[in-house]
Amino acid sequence: MRLQNIDFLRGLAVSMVVLVHSTSSTLPWIEESILHKVFEFGKYGVEIFFVISGYIICYSLYNHNYSFKKSFNFLLRRIIRINPPAYIILIFYLLIEVFVFALNGRHLILSQPFETNQVISNFLFLTNAFNTDLYLETFWTLETELQFYLFIAFTFPLIINKIELIRYISLAGLIIFGFLDTPFALSVHFTCFLLGIIYFMMQNNMINKKIFIISLIPCVSIFLLNGQYFELLFSLFSLFVLFVNEPIKSKVFQFLGRISFSLYIVHIFVFIYLDVILNKIGWNFLHETITSKFLLVIIYYGIAILISTIFYEFVEKPFINYSKRISMK
Repeated sequence: MRLQNIDFLRGLAVSMVVLVHSTSSTLPWIEESILHKVFEFGKYGVEIFFVISGYIICYSLYNHNYSFKKSFNFLLRRIIRINPPAYIILIFYLLIEVFVFALNGRHLILSQPFETNQVISNFLFLTNAFNTDLYLETFWTLETELQFYLFIAFTFPLIINKIELIRYISLAGLIIFGFLDTPFALSVHFTCFLLGIIYFMMQNNMINKKIFIISLIPCVSIFLLNGQYFELLFSLFSLFVLFVNEPIKSKVFQFLGRISFSLYIVHIFVFIYLDVILNKIGWNFLHETITSKFLLVIIYYGIAILISTIFYEFVEKPFINYSKRISMK
């Protein structure tokens, strides 16, 4: 497997998510259209992201000779990598609400954006646990990702244990966890992460191909039992790409893959306020016909990529570099 294919998958996944959000009623004044129904499959891009995380986090920990004593540094690296860029977007969101309220005495998007529980839960990425509304719809995945990091920090040493029996028992435990209905956000999408984990285990000879195939059976069963047919399809597609030995060459998807996190957390913010502007100047009729809507999607997409590229260079990349300074030795 070439790591270039990870960027390809990320680029594909973020393109799917951006596409579905640019055509949907996620935006404040938009009704669902035929165009949204055509591109609704884009929501399954998150499954691709989760399979990638299951694999690439294990890959990274293994290369750093991970052990329990490194759990704090690992989690700190991930928090520095993920949280500050997301916080910057959330702060901008709230500042705009403050500005608009100061001008006309009412909030722009949410009726009560500064309700204490909502502020705390959004900044802790625990809206599922607090049962509060998200400021930005796409941020629900950050809660799931951060829970996975916490989960893998304490289970990974068992997964890679030198004793074969411990590895197999650990794998069985992961599969059983996938069947459980827990109150954690991770629970709903855990099987996607699990597919990435078992592929990692097979690739690094921690389980053989026979055990890998046997492990796939309960994973597939979890998707089917929950009626997650398309989630299964795109998760298995992700596994297929991981299996490909040759790098998949696509400059567009490679580029989008590199900026995928920035694009993911920025795009919905950009779309919301582009739509606000469109509504204020009375041009929201552009959402009404398929032709004008399609043109609008292209424009929204292009602006989101431009802003995300700038965000990546001046916000995300510095935090990536800073997180790497935290030792994993």
